[in-house]
Amino acid sequence: MRVFVNFALLTLMMVNLIKVSFIFLTKREFKNDLWASLGFKDPKIPPRKQGKIRIWIHAVSLGETKAIEPFAQMVKNELPDVEIIKSSITATGHEESLKRKDVFDHSFYLPIDFSWRARKLAKKIDPDLFILVENDYWPNLLTQLKAHGTKIALINGRISERSYRRYQLWPRYAKSLFNKFDILCLQSEEYKERFENLGVSPERVRVTGNIKFDATNPKKPRLDLCFPQGKRIVTVASTHEGEEEMILEALQTMNHSVCLFIAPRHPERFEKVAQLLQSKGVSYRKINEPGKGDERVVLVDMMGVLDECFKVSNAAIVGGSFVKHVGGHNIFEPARHGVPVVYGPYMFNQEPLVDVFKKHNVGKQVELGQLKETLEKYLTQASPEEGIEPLIREVAGATERSWEIIKKL
Repeated sequence: MRVFVNFALLTLMMVNLIKVSFIFLTKREFKNDLWASLGFKDPKIPPRKQGKIRIWIHAVSLGETKAIEPFAQMVKNELPDVEIIKSSITATGHEESLKRKDVFDHSFYLPIDFSWRARKLAKKIDPDLFILVENDYWPNLLTQLKAHGTKIALINGRISERSYRRYQLWPRYAKSLFNKFDILCLQSEEYKERFENLGVSPERVRVTGNIKFDATNPKKPRLDLCFPQGKRIVTVASTHEGEEEMILEALQTMNHSVCLFIAPRHPERFEKVAQLLQSKGVSYRKINEPGKGDERVVLVDMMGVLDECFKVSNAAIVGGSFVKHVGGHNIFEPARHGVPVVYGPYMFNQEPLVDVFKKHNVGKQVELGQLKETLEKYLTQASPEEGIEPLIREVAGATERSWEIIKKL
């Protein structure tokens, strides 16, 4: 497997040399620390201290990092001698880790998964326990950690229908990969069935729920988010390339008393979305600029303020769900504030979320052509959806359930 993965990575990099070079030179998450991302610079992780328990947590980006913070805090509270090392791939995930030095003792960018880099990292970090958040499966890293004697756990685990079908084409590889985990804490029974069908031993698999339901946001300074009196606010969150234009066109005939917060998923797209608004003649301001009184859009060009936007919103649209390749984002974030949420047809990475929302009749999954009509209904209703509180009661506690299982390792 090691030879196969190394060969595949090298081949992909050579075949896509121009594209890969462009990504590393322009994408914010790589540009900030190019050599670390490529694996030519070692992370500044000190040797472990005698008597310390060392846990390494890997969470790809901002969403997974914020979701794992309550878990990390729970670990810190229970194990005073623990040291938590945190790795990410994206700039936003890494920056969030640096902000939370109260729970993450050290943070670094995880480099490309070549076996020689993974072997060196396993030896340097020397963790007692490695915890992978959600679904970023690194075969060489898992192999080297297992060889090093590290216990390995998956938390908030999932495997989409698309990935499941691909792994079924390589059953021996899938079985070898996933049985490297000592325990897999999964979001749903459906994911449990998929992992077991791929050859994972049933005694390794537990359904604990989605830890993103337990995530909390630390209080931040209040921003100037207010529109003129009488405006109805819709937050359009976590949008990807093409979605802003699609949503603006779908809502262009809505009443002018409706105003939008538009929050692109990736910071490197802030300026591009600003240019789109200008080209369409949409009156807008950036979130840290004073209000003019006539703007129809506030461009959320800051990270970590979505909760503030949701708190003043009458409805929300969650992006990544109107384009085919993303698979949707966390629809629970607005719902936990009592905000009705609308999302698109492409939610294959959020299947358990969609199932529980539909069970409690919370939110609405729509095609783009239904977006305006659905939003108008939500904006005219007098009270929040009745199913939100039962939904919250049902799904809470995944973080504690996961820790009770993982700490036995």
